[in-house]
Amino acid sequence: MTGSLMGAEKRERRKRRKRRKRRKERKTREEIEELEELKEC
Repeated sequence: MTGSLMGAEKRERRKRRKRRKRRKERKTREEIEELEELKEC
């Protein structure tokens, strides 16, 4: 029982990490777009 619970927790943690990485990538992309717009101005 405990082994299965640990495995589930690890899977959830991995999913959370992936979600965080995706959010970070989106933020960086938005920041880059904003910087490019400022340079054009």
